[in-house]
Amino acid sequence: MKSTGTNNKRKQVISIVLPDLTIGGAERQSVELANDFVKKGFSVEFVLMRRAGELLELVDSSVSFYILNTDKIRNSIIPLAVYLRKKHPSIILATWWPFTSAAVLSWIISGKVGNLYLVEVNHLSVSSKKESGIPFYYLSTLLRLTHRFASGIIAISKGVKKDLCRAALLSDKKVKVIYDPAAKGIQNEIFSNNLNQLWGDSFRIRILAVGLLTKQKDFETLIAAFSIIHATLHAKLVIIGDGPLRNKLSNLIDQLDLHHCVDLPGYDIDLNPWYHSADLFVLSSRWEGFGNVIVEALEHGLPVVSTDCPSGPAEILENGRYGNLVAVGDKDALAASIIDAVNNPIDSDTLKQRASDFSVDKISNEYIEYITS
Repeated sequence: MKSTGTNNKRKQVISIVLPDLTIGGAERQSVELANDFVKKGFSVEFVLMRRAGELLELVDSSVSFYILNTDKIRNSIIPLAVYLRKKHPSIILATWWPFTSAAVLSWIISGKVGNLYLVEVNHLSVSSKKESGIPFYYLSTLLRLTHRFASGIIAISKGVKKDLCRAALLSDKKVKVIYDPAAKGIQNEIFSNNLNQLWGDSFRIRILAVGLLTKQKDFETLIAAFSIIHATLHAKLVIIGDGPLRNKLSNLIDQLDLHHCVDLPGYDIDLNPWYHSADLFVLSSRWEGFGNVIVEALEHGLPVVSTDCPSGPAEILENGRYGNLVAVGDKDALAASIIDAVNNPIDSDTLKQRASDFSVDKISNEYIEYITS
């Protein structure tokens, strides 16, 4: 492998291709990587379909932007090819299928300018069917037609890699597992304010969940589980995020008479005060690519309960060593595991140490080693 400190590499341009920078795991991690690449001497440019998203304000001022001004992925193929021919970036990082397949087509049309690396962030055989209704045959065909041409492919978990290799008929050597840079570094002194104002001061246990209000996150099961144990624990549940199921979840909260102890406050771009003031973090997803929010919770020393969904949580928590794992969709098991985690918390320093395995600096170096080798 080449050294990451050579002058040649420091002159390379990395183009990161995404639809936009709205709040999401892939987008947030791309921003973290871009900012760290800049610190390490690379030139970085975001290539976006549209200049939109709450995360724009977090991008380092040294990072440039190129906007394709397109509204659909298929309409971005030619403009992206034109960009590649015009700018000649050394390295292209395209994230999030189906945008990754489109980027391959753009790259081929451009004459294969630079080296194209695809970053897959979802358990595609599950997410494509359940979120988009795309049959596995269509998914597999498109992946097989595009991904084999890429210079390299990054999967954000071992589970994502296994699923991708099966769907795209890729060899094991074609796909590299690099976890997400979800541990960003925190400074506890910034949380010196009265954090009870986030939760109110009449609850003994504060339970936090974070994510889009979508079918994938299965907050219905979490709310149902919470209804079983909230009185016993004298607890409050806060779910940070927004999405299409907000009204459905609000109705469920009312039906279960939980409006006094379950809140849906919407997006919050700074989650640190929430993690810092919570007693327990719960991930109730049906599927994940990795589970960045688990690492964010661990970084604060916060005990975690998670579903053992495909894929990511079991890898982060090392099959239960660093947090409880329960079956997907089982409200009774989730309720029991929450009580167990509250009564038998794992040492916070142990959790923080585990989170350091996913630090921005460490993961950024893994990216640099792979994409510049």
